[in-house]
Amino acid sequence: MGITLSGQTGLLLASILLGFVLGVVYEIFRLIRVSAHCGRIAVFLLDVAYWLLCACATYVFLLLQNSGRVRILVIICEARGAALYYYSVGTIVIKRAAAADRAVKRRARLAKAAILRPVGKFKNSAADKIHKRSRSTGSFIKKETNLFKIRLKVHHKMMYNLIRSLKKQKAAPK
Repeated sequence: MGITLSGQTGLLLASILLGFVLGVVYEIFRLIRVSAHCGRIAVFLLDVAYWLLCACATYVFLLLQNSGRVRILVIICEARGAALYYYSVGTIVIKRAAAADRAVKRRARLAKAAILRPVGKFKNSAADKIHKRSRSTGSFIKKETNLFKIRLKVHHKMMYNLIRSLKKQKAAPK
C-alpha cells in the first residue's frame, strides 16, 4: 500500500491532536508543581515521569497509526500540537489555576486564623495562670528548702545543754 496524501494528512492531524493531549498532560504536571511547591528533586522526578509518558504515548501512536515507522514530521507535528495548547489554552489555564491556588491558600489561612485565634487566647490566659501558680509554688519550695537547711540539734546534746545551763544556774547563787 502506498503513501497517500489523505493518509499523510490524517497522520499529521492525529499527531497534532496527540501533541495537544500531551500538552494537557503537561499542564496537569505543571499544576501539581505549582500547588505543591515541589523541590528540585520532585520537579526532576515529575519531568522524568512526563517524558517517559510522552515517549510511551508516541511509541504506541506510531505503532498504531504508522505501522511503527518513525517519521520526523510526526514528531514535529506532535511538538507543534503541544505548543499550540501551551500558548493558547495553557496560558489561560495556568493563570486561572494560579488565581485559584492563591484563593484557596488565602481562605485556608483565614480559616486557620479563625480556628487558632480562640485557642491562642485560651493558651495565653492558661499560660498566665500557670505562670502565676508556678511563681507562688516556686517561692514556697524555696522557703521549704531553706527550712530544711536549718539543722536540728541532736536530742542528747540538747539535753546536755539544758543540764549544763541548769548547773550554771545552781552554781551561780553560792
